[in-house]
Amino acid sequence: MKSGTVLNSTLKECARSRLEYLESVSPKLKRCLETAPEGTLRVTSSRGRDAFYLFSCNSPNGKYITKDQMDLAGRIAQREYVEKLVASSEEEKRAIARYLNRHCPSIEEVFISLPPGRQRIVKPVERTDADFIRDWLSESHTDPDFYPGKRIFQTNRGELVRSKSEVLIADALDRAGIPYVYEKTRYLKGFGITHSDFSILNIRKRQEIVWEHNGMMGDPDYAESTVKKNAAYIKNGYVLGDNLIYTFESANVPLDPWIINKTIELHCI
Repeated sequence: MKSGTVLNSTLKECARSRLEYLESVSPKLKRCLETAPEGTLRVTSSRGRDAFYLFSCNSPNGKYITKDQMDLAGRIAQREYVEKLVASSEEEKRAIARYLNRHCPSIEEVFISLPPGRQRIVKPVERTDADFIRDWLSESHTDPDFYPGKRIFQTNRGELVRSKSEVLIADALDRAGIPYVYEKTRYLKGFGITHSDFSILNIRKRQEIVWEHNGMMGDPDYAESTVKKNAAYIKNGYVLGDNLIYTFESANVPLDPWIINKTIELHCI
């Protein structure tokens, strides 16, 4: 079951996306009305045949539209259809705006709003983000003896990593407030024990994401090892672009900080 925070966030994302779509089509619809003919179209049906009549200032009692005037009938019908679309979209935009401007507390927020005394005796239906993060971190294990001597670069939060690029990634995650574990130990069937460069918790989705940074792609042996590890992740149920992400660099093509920030924006928040 999705958490209240996730569900609330997902609904608002859908609402914002729908609002953006309506805003984008609104000018197109209004342009359709600028050159449309005036008048009202009435359609009657008898014995399976349709008859079209134009009502306007010049024809208040209705004027029969002949076959050679069907283009006019079509343009009026299209204008009336677009007018309904415009009215409907404007009403929908107002409804979405009301929803987005109205704060609906999530399941998690209801618990957080309780006084401390009540929190201590109430069992929350859904764990808070803080509790979820704490439990996730406590269940994440690393191997301090895994080539410790090669960890020589220090991040802003004081941990040691193996490359300057990993410092950039770690510091970017830290600035974004994203929980992560460096070189979390995991077992991949058919491959064995591996130490994922970064294991990240997407708090909104409550999903763990593996981020592997491949920093020596110019080395053929390293590149081949990377391909094998990627295949092992996929065979163990990881999905590239979902719970598995990669960055790459070589001696001649360093990691671009923009790519780090964009990766975080797309996958980790």
